[in-house]
Amino acid sequence: MFELNLQNKKLTAEALLHESIFDLVWTKQEVQVIRLCHLWLTGCNEFEFRTSGSTGVPKTITLSREQLKASAAATIAVLGLNASDHALLCLPAETIAGSMMAVRAMLLNIPLTVVEPSVDVLPRMDAQHPFTFSAFIPAQLYNVKNQTAVFNKFKHVLVGGAGISQEMEDVLRGMKPRIYHTYGMTETASHIAWRELHTHTHFMPLPGIELKTDGRGCLCIKGDVTQQQWIVTNDVVELTTNGFTVKGRADYAINTGGVKVHPEEVEKILVACEPLHNKHFFITGLPHPQWGQQVVLILEGQKPLTENEWEMLCMRVSEIAGKYAAPKRCILIHSFVMSTSGKINRPATINSLNV
Repeated sequence: MFELNLQNKKLTAEALLHESIFDLVWTKQEVQVIRLCHLWLTGCNEFEFRTSGSTGVPKTITLSREQLKASAAATIAVLGLNASDHALLCLPAETIAGSMMAVRAMLLNIPLTVVEPSVDVLPRMDAQHPFTFSAFIPAQLYNVKNQTAVFNKFKHVLVGGAGISQEMEDVLRGMKPRIYHTYGMTETASHIAWRELHTHTHFMPLPGIELKTDGRGCLCIKGDVTQQQWIVTNDVVELTTNGFTVKGRADYAINTGGVKVHPEEVEKILVACEPLHNKHFFITGLPHPQWGQQVVLILEGQKPLTENEWEMLCMRVSEIAGKYAAPKRCILIHSFVMSTSGKINRPATINSLNV
C-alpha cells in the first residue's frame, strides 16, 4: 500500500489528500514530494518542472498526468516491478528523476521512503534496509564497492543524469541488482531508453517509443511521453537495429581545423586516467585564431597538473582518438557552476572563465 516514509513521520495516501498536511514542518525535500503526491492523489492533470540548465538557461515546462503515467508504466513493465517492492527516493524531489520515483510508487501502490539527497546516501544506510528499488546519479555510486552489502540488497537500480565511467561500470557489473543506465530528459518525463549493464552496450527504447535522427545526426523521440509529438535533441547518436549509442552533444562538438571532436568521447578516455580520478573536469572548445577552435581541458581544483601528468593525458587521447582530439590547453578553475540537479553547468562555467 502506498505511504510516504519521511524522516520523522509516515503519511498515508488518505493523509496526503488534505491541505492541512502543509501546516506541519517539513524539510525542503519533504515539501517537494508531499506537494507532488498531494497533487497526484487529488487528480491534478498538469505538473510543472524546471529543466536542469546543464546545457543552457533553465526553463519551466508543463507535463500532463498522462505523460507521467505513461513513463512510469513503461518503467514498471521493463523492470518487472510489483506490489512487493519498496522504493527509496534519494534524488532531489523537485527534479523529474526524483518526481518520477514518487509517481511510480503511487502507480504501483507501494511504500516510498524519502531521504535527503546526498552523495553519502549509501554509507548512511543500514545493510538490512528494506528497499528493493531506487534511482541514483553516478556521483552517489562513486564508492559503491565499499558499500557492497548495502547496495546488493536492492533488486532494481536506475542510474542516470550523467555518463558512467568504465571503471564504475566494471564495478557495477559485479553487483547483484539489475542495474539500468538510463537516457532521457525532463521534456520526456525522465528516461525513454535504458541499457542493462550486465547485458547491453547500447540504449534500448522503452515500449512505445519511436526514434529517428535529423540532418545533424541528432536523436528525435516520439511516444506517449511526448504526446506523440517529435522532440528533437542535441545528442548525436548512432542508431542500431534495436536502439542507439550516444556519441556526444551537437552543441558541444568542437570543430578544430575542420575535424569534429565530441568532448564526451575525450572525457570517457580521460576519466580512466589516474591524474583525473575523483576530479571534476570537462572538455570544451575555445576560439583559436588558426584552427577555429581549440580542444581545452577545464579542471576544477587548486593544484595544476604536473608536466608529466599533462603529457601522459595528451598521449593517451592521441593514441585512442587521434591527435586532433588531444587537449592543447588546461585551464584550472577553483569551483564549477553546478545545476540544481547536480550536473556541471558548462555554459555558465565557461562564461566565468573570462577567456
